[in-house]
Amino acid sequence: MKKHKVVLTSVLGLALAAGAIGFAEQGPAAARHGDLDAAQQLIKEAIQKVEAAQQYNRERLGGHAKKAEELLNQASSELGLAKDYANQHDDKHR
Repeated sequence: MKKHKVVLTSVLGLALAAGAIGFAEQGPAAARHGDLDAAQQLIKEAIQKVEAAQQYNRERLGGHAKKAEELLNQASSELGLAKDYANQHDDKHR
C-alpha cells in the first residue's frame, strides 16, 4: 500500500509542477499550452494508477483513493479552464 501512495504522490507532484512551470514559462498569451496539456496527460495517467490501486486493494483504501481520483479530475478541469482563460485574454497581454 505504501508503494501505491508513493506512486500517486509522485505522479501528482509531477502533474502539478508541469502545469505550474508551463504556465509560468509560456505566459497566459501562449497560443498553445503544451505544458498544461502534458500536465493533464499526467493527471490522466495518475487517475489510471489510482483506479488500478482501487481494484487491487478492493475497498481497503477507506474512500481516500476515490477522493484523490475526484481531486485529480478537478485538477484536470482547472487546467482546462486555465487554458481557456489564457486563450480568451490573449490580446490583453501583447
